[in-house]
Amino acid sequence: MLVRNLTLEEISKAFWYKIASWQTNQAIKSFTNNHKNPTPFSLVFIFPHDLDEDKLIQSLVKGHATGIVISREHKFQIDKFAQAGIGVLEVNNRKKAFRNLARLYRRQFSIPITQVIGSSGKTTTKGLIGSVLKQEYSTLVGVGNYNSPDGVAFNLSKLEKKHEAAVLEVGMQGFGIMRLSSQMIQPQIGVVTCIHRAHLNKLGTIENIIKAKAEMVEQLSPNGTLVINGDDTNCAEYIKRIKYPGKIITFGFSKGNTIRATNVYYKNFQSFFTVKGKDFKFDCMMNTFGSYNITNALAAIAVGLELQVPIKKIQQGIARFSPIKGRLQVLSCPNEVTVIHDNFNANPDSTNLLLSQVPYLPKRPIILVLGDMENPRTNEEYARKVHYRIGEKIGDLTIGKLVAIGKWAKEYCLGAKAKGISPDKLSYYTNVDEAKKDLPKIVPPKSIVIFKASVTYCDLEPLIHLFR
Repeated sequence: MLVRNLTLEEISKAFWYKIASWQTNQAIKSFTNNHKNPTPFSLVFIFPHDLDEDKLIQSLVKGHATGIVISREHKFQIDKFAQAGIGVLEVNNRKKAFRNLARLYRRQFSIPITQVIGSSGKTTTKGLIGSVLKQEYSTLVGVGNYNSPDGVAFNLSKLEKKHEAAVLEVGMQGFGIMRLSSQMIQPQIGVVTCIHRAHLNKLGTIENIIKAKAEMVEQLSPNGTLVINGDDTNCAEYIKRIKYPGKIITFGFSKGNTIRATNVYYKNFQSFFTVKGKDFKFDCMMNTFGSYNITNALAAIAVGLELQVPIKKIQQGIARFSPIKGRLQVLSCPNEVTVIHDNFNANPDSTNLLLSQVPYLPKRPIILVLGDMENPRTNEEYARKVHYRIGEKIGDLTIGKLVAIGKWAKEYCLGAKAKGISPDKLSYYTNVDEAKKDLPKIVPPKSIVIFKASVTYCDLEPLIHLFR
């Protein structure tokens, strides 16, 4: 909620509208697309076409909403809203109007916003940054993985006068998307977690992926800071391409980075490491494991230091971070079975990173349960190739069993078999329901069961529930 009211004149600079009904004394302090629980003095964007008009008015009045924004093709009775004291604005494109108002709204807040981008690790890094900043500032952390332009607009609508900082993640599905989101956010700090092959099927080349992600820097304050993975060769190309005039901080494990991690070790699925920089050195503990999560933590530490969070509070923020559901979440289950739930998302690079951590896990039977990473309707040659290569990677590991599930997952087994894994360690199922019958039987006590898939294409959650 704003310190001062927005005027219709200001809003007209954000988007075109036609006033269907409006009272001159109606104040606008915020905006939302939540018509069921609007905030007081809010402008509510109505997206469903088939709402019960009377129930809608009732919830708007109860929430003390100021007005609504609707499509010009609506079928509402305007006089009903007028009688209830609810203003009505008609627009041609509600989504575009919502995004444009988010852009205007953000400019009412003179707070540093950190924007997180990258092929993987965005949501975890955003959560780590949020955990660090919250130790010192009232911080808005973007909801879930709402990282599309519409999701960014939704998150910006949650800004209130109490907030002193914010951190949002931004996704990239093609050219122009990053620019659209970044124009709304106007970041003070930009974070690049990594640049890998995600979206290669859409953009064709790594060069195009770098070009699309470079759109963020167009909107990054020239007096701001770019925090970027210094161990990622594609990020090095990114730095060359953008020619950013502001401050650049690199993070990673290599000595040349501004901030780096040393003395890394894992115990009980926790990570312990030392953070080193030019003028500082301190230890951190994190309640998750994996070198890539330490990399994510380094990005968060860099943001914390840049925003003057004391080192002790940075350490607290990293230690208090809890992995998000479905993102390398460690679950203790009956029969001393440990489940690693990494089912939210998968691409070839993130799956390879997870597999690279298997040798560092406790010496117990490892059961890999892997689902499809790619859309069943994607290019067949590409999908088969990337799944086969993951299978080859598995073939180099010491595991108890590979359970592959989905349209493309058979390629995991073929790749692993080609590398010499015994066929009796390989099981393939076309879908989750088929696997349900067998999975509990093939997992011995004290096993570590790793679930990894893209939940959009192969949701392994029903299998995870078998062990809870």
